[in-house]
Amino acid sequence: MTKKQQNDVSNHIINQTLRLLSDGIPRSAHVLAQELQQLGINVHKSQINKVLHHQGKPKIVYNRDTYSYHISDILTDDDCPPIKVTANHNSSNGHVNSQLGHAIQPVIRTDIDALSQIPEYQAEKYVESLRMGIPPAEDIAYFTVGRQSEINDIISLLDKPSHQIKLLKANYGAGKTHLLRLLQEEALHRNFAVSLLTLDAKSGIRFNKLDEIFGEVIRNLRVPNGASGIAGLFEAIKHSRIKEAQFIQKYGFYNNNHVPQIQAAIEWWMKSNSPSVREMIVEWMTNPYRYAVKPQQEKLYMRIVKKEYLALSDRQKLATLRKDGTFKWHDGKDYSRTWTVMAEFHKLAQLAGFKGLIILIDEFEDVISNMTKPQQIRAFYNLFKFYKGEYPGLVVFAVTPDFVANCRKILLQKSIRDFTILKFEKLPFLKISSLTEEDLFQFSNKLVSLYEHAYQRHFTDKQAILHQLERECKTASYHTIPDSPRYIAKRTTQILDSYLE
Repeated sequence: MTKKQQNDVSNHIINQTLRLLSDGIPRSAHVLAQELQQLGINVHKSQINKVLHHQGKPKIVYNRDTYSYHISDILTDDDCPPIKVTANHNSSNGHVNSQLGHAIQPVIRTDIDALSQIPEYQAEKYVESLRMGIPPAEDIAYFTVGRQSEINDIISLLDKPSHQIKLLKANYGAGKTHLLRLLQEEALHRNFAVSLLTLDAKSGIRFNKLDEIFGEVIRNLRVPNGASGIAGLFEAIKHSRIKEAQFIQKYGFYNNNHVPQIQAAIEWWMKSNSPSVREMIVEWMTNPYRYAVKPQQEKLYMRIVKKEYLALSDRQKLATLRKDGTFKWHDGKDYSRTWTVMAEFHKLAQLAGFKGLIILIDEFEDVISNMTKPQQIRAFYNLFKFYKGEYPGLVVFAVTPDFVANCRKILLQKSIRDFTILKFEKLPFLKISSLTEEDLFQFSNKLVSLYEHAYQRHFTDKQAILHQLERECKTASYHTIPDSPRYIAKRTTQILDSYLE
């Protein structure tokens, strides 16, 4: 790019920034970059800082206390004409500017506007959680700062969610769980069913046993209408445009009868409005591994038909169900039945009117630290089954940057020859960086606004508060404090509490 073209780019950024700031609201480089991208200007916050610091003066002023830009008092309204949204920008010499030629829409908005959509009582709950270092489980977009391009890469997975597996790689405390929740929130907004689960071999959620994973997927299932679990999905199917009789009798893959568990569960669900029957179906689908033995199967069937005993005809029906494999989720170590059922649940979500079922798995490092050799071999086997597309929807795992290196150690120490380290290296990773000092300060500013919104208080000495928070953010950034967002959340609430005492 020639020097003249570079100047054209800079001038265009400055002019559009002036128009944005003309509403009187200061903005950080991060927020400016987001809003400029909406106007078709492909620019990163680092470029914003570079241009505005060197060429934006004296029209644009930078406030070091709040890490934000605002318009100088010397400007008039004529200096900041109303903004016009254009997809492309042509430079004065008639050439299309290569830096501004693509209208890139941010996939998610994380700016301050979301605060007005959070009820006061909910905001108070969030503050109370943050005071204890517990991240909120809802309104994740509001609490998201920094790393916009990386977040866009994650959210862009929703554009083509089929046959994908990604490993989200970030350090401990860098916000892997937060980003998975953000992906869940955005997926629900885009009409996907989502299940976010956390592995914990010590608590019985082991990746080597796929029936346990399936039960956890169903237990944590959420659908876009706000409902959850198998009940939410089945009710969505029931109220979809497909009539019940058509669904049971005519829908294609059920006629194949290769998923008798799902067929039986849906038939029972649709034919009965009894809460006890539906509770039993939920129990069966969320804990499938408990129904591998005949006494439990008989108990399940008795609850479904609502009898304290089984007549001859009932026992014949029960025998047929057992023969069809309705109650079985796997044969020994062969989990092909469970793989089939998981794939069909992706289709069920589509049948209910959603775009599919997305599975998000947190703490995948658990397969390394809390398993025996046979368990690890099976867990790795399941990982690569996902990678090869055994499950037709999107699956995202959260791991640390040392995941491949740790897997190498396990393979060597335990003499596992079923896999080569090359297979792990070829897995598709998305790397997430740590938050910067500026990101942490922006996060703390959001918490101040949330605090004021929650308790309907306005801090008159906010400048002193911001100075104190700036020091905390520098400490967290320079000393690389583990889990720095959680540290800043606790310190921010502590500081704000002290100003109210």
